[in-house]
Amino acid sequence: MSERKRRVLIWASSPMNIVVLRPILDVLRHDRRISLFLTGKYHGEDNPLAIARETGLTGLHMVSLDQAKKLPADLFLTADRKRLGHGCKRKVLMFHGVSFKGRSITPKVKWFDRILLVGPYQRRKFAETGALREDDPRFELIGMPKLDRLARGEFDRDQIRAELGVPDGKPMVLYAPTWTEQSSLYHMGEPMLEELARMPEVHVVVKLHDHLYDMSRNSIDWAARLTSKPWDNVRLTRLGDIVPLMAAADILISDASSAANEFTLLDRPILFADAPELWRGERYGSTADLDTWGRKGGIVIERPADVRAAIRRSLENPAEFSAIRRQIAADLFAYPGESTGRAIAAIYREMGLEPPSAAELELARSPRLAGPPLNILHVASHGDITRGGAVQMLTMVRQLIRRGHRVSVVLNNAPENVGRFEPRLRELGAARVACFPMQADGVLKRLRIQRQFRKWYREGNYDVVHTHRQEALGFVLRALRGERVPALLTNRGTTYRFASAADRKAYHSPRLDRIIAVAHAVEAVLVREERIEPERVSVVYGGFDTEAYARPSGAALRAEFGIADETSLVGCIGAFHKKKGHGLLLEAFARVRRDLPQARLVLVGDGNRGPLEKKIERLGLGDAVIFAGFRRDIPDVLAALDLSVNTSTEGEGLTGALRESLAVGTPVVATDVSGNREIVIDGVTGRLVPVNDVDAAAMAIGWALRHPEAMRAMAAEGQRLVWNQCADTVQAERLEAIYHEILEAKRESQPTG
Repeated sequence: MSERKRRVLIWASSPMNIVVLRPILDVLRHDRRISLFLTGKYHGEDNPLAIARETGLTGLHMVSLDQAKKLPADLFLTADRKRLGHGCKRKVLMFHGVSFKGRSITPKVKWFDRILLVGPYQRRKFAETGALREDDPRFELIGMPKLDRLARGEFDRDQIRAELGVPDGKPMVLYAPTWTEQSSLYHMGEPMLEELARMPEVHVVVKLHDHLYDMSRNSIDWAARLTSKPWDNVRLTRLGDIVPLMAAADILISDASSAANEFTLLDRPILFADAPELWRGERYGSTADLDTWGRKGGIVIERPADVRAAIRRSLENPAEFSAIRRQIAADLFAYPGESTGRAIAAIYREMGLEPPSAAELELARSPRLAGPPLNILHVASHGDITRGGAVQMLTMVRQLIRRGHRVSVVLNNAPENVGRFEPRLRELGAARVACFPMQADGVLKRLRIQRQFRKWYREGNYDVVHTHRQEALGFVLRALRGERVPALLTNRGTTYRFASAADRKAYHSPRLDRIIAVAHAVEAVLVREERIEPERVSVVYGGFDTEAYARPSGAALRAEFGIADETSLVGCIGAFHKKKGHGLLLEAFARVRRDLPQARLVLVGDGNRGPLEKKIERLGLGDAVIFAGFRRDIPDVLAALDLSVNTSTEGEGLTGALRESLAVGTPVVATDVSGNREIVIDGVTGRLVPVNDVDAAAMAIGWALRHPEAMRAMAAEGQRLVWNQCADTVQAERLEAIYHEILEAKRESQPTG
């Protein structure tokens, strides 16, 4: 029999915590013996998803703080001293940095069963302060895993600099202050950067601490303030991981941040921007240690005017403080380049498991898992293949076929109608195509159809049955009762509660191996409200056809409706259902037109347009609104827009029109409903507004049209996000991995001998 999965609960309060844990998490999340759960507060909200999203972390279950407190886990792991996992068998602490602020040196760490120390200095300080004895059995010296690649010199500096927009041969200066209002950024950051802006011979990259983006902690919006400056050689980066930035930098400017100490591993010049309030204030005044190493490894800048001379001095003599930097690094960091392996060994010991071998990890990480191609059956509740979820199913089918699998399709329609769909599905490469009416009238008729489907199914010898929506799931469970189904999955695309007791029974069926949620918002409803075991839910975002969305053109749509290139065109893609919020959009657009009378709105979709036409007339919008009807050229439609708007009010899993808009690089404004916030990050990848708030929607749309450059920059960030998370190739790869995981687990659970 296979071993039960170990549950590991991760706490993080910022992306920085994940950066520290990432080398370990990259092993844990590829180990099929382990289920990972992430919880945390970010910017004051119970929002682990935001942390995962900003770090690109996948393969974890997102749980709220309330859920985390009740989760029976085998291990609690954090880099933030958070005491949360009371129901966990073992608790392991790592450290997100090693600075001289000293806040981590506290007796509170006694709560943990294992404390993974960064280096000798840290162990010594615990003893000197009386927090813990130097030989405390909970201590284990492992170093800092996030710095291993830095210590081994594995980063391509030229590539990193090119991605940052500093490709030429000028020296790069990295400014990375800590986050409190006593930091160097508040003390003299802006005038110091003004001085650096007058040094065209260097590039300056500013990396703000995660917490500096949290306006509940800060009196100044530093990101907005710094990006508004007309500085040619100073740029702000939102890259969450500072380690590649350090690898690319020639000089670091910091204050009390751990980054200054981490940079000593490179033995490159460090400048310390003075921030006296850090050391005198209540927060660090009693814990700071400037006597041991402090700021001895570089030049201390006391005034902004001193920074240019300090930069030139460091460039002329980079080895000036080399000897002391090397001593600091040796005392602060144990096992540079080897820390990840030591941390993994310690964590697996706490779980009573052997770590996976390098070969096992390589196999788990590979895009294709070992084994022959699978024979997969997709069963859809849809009666055609032109809309919504059916298009999503076709996206899956096409890519799975391209990856070498044999895929068949069943649709919810009368058998005699199969000819309407078979040519298109055969063109994609489908092996078999059939139609069965899944909700036929009359018990006897339904039983006959189920028998027909069962006979058809037996002829296929399928490895995987993947259903779409509850009608298809219920039909398969009824029709294949008593049949062997090696792996049974279903897609769930909305955040609605289950509509009936029958649906609830189907989703809780022990015969159902996995529910594929199209967004973490859907996963949250399934786990928190419907009480589905989290291990039975996997998040795989809906995909888009990477070929169709690679090079779209918007010229045809504008020509079709006579819209000039200089006219601001706003669009909304979606059928005319009440939940899509078209009425709210029209009201918001009418307000936008007061200031931007040349703007036009195109509505793409079908349904009952009567109520919308009446509202258009009442609002005096007239010819400003175009009904474009149902379209098959959506990539080109989206490319024609200056702004794509979604004002849905409920039920969305993750709005496909937003995903597809960002895929072509079209700016977006969306309501904060269900999973929309998973790709529309307000101020980063688009604008997010409250649900049913006409004023907020109008303000966001108007702002977006008046600031096209800012919106295009956000759309570019969103485009990178969705191509990494939602491309059809990514979707198929993740589905394939889940199929194999289920089949392998079932094989291992079979009795042997």
